[in-house]
Amino acid sequence: MSDDPFPATPKHSVLIHYGLGDAQVSWLGAEEIGRALNAYMFESNVAEYNETLFGFQFIPDSKVINVTQFPGSHLIQGWNFNEPQVPFVNRPPDCADDTHEFTRRQATAIQANHVFWTQGLIYNACNGSCNGEPTEISEKDYVNKFKFDAINHRPHLKPGILKPPQRV
Repeated sequence: MSDDPFPATPKHSVLIHYGLGDAQVSWLGAEEIGRALNAYMFESNVAEYNETLFGFQFIPDSKVINVTQFPGSHLIQGWNFNEPQVPFVNRPPDCADDTHEFTRRQATAIQANHVFWTQGLIYNACNGSCNGEPTEISEKDYVNKFKFDAINHRPHLKPGILKPPQRV
């Protein structure tokens, strides 16, 4: 995708966010994609209880990557919602504890996505480990914070909602 793209195709940069306890999409799948992309991971990234995070380029939480200067840069970042440990058998977490929708509704995830799309910067909006709240942003508030850019097919935050990161 970025090391050997199709002819006349620029390198792509990818930002992957996942939530521990997701009953619909396993964090393990996100980590596999991240390893395949040779993605960066912040040193404070959350792990699933006794999981050892491996196969990533760990970077300091203060690091800011400009993907316009370094195209093909990728980052994977997880959010912890203090859900019960995922079973060590081949079954998903309990649906009652499903965190699938939580990650994208965190103000920190929204801010990180917005800065990535509009400024081409990857940074740690959590300033350390990402610990989320299930009800931080309701569906109505989430939808109201975005307007849809039909030309570029991506959402943009309405002006004045979030502050950009400090460049390091």
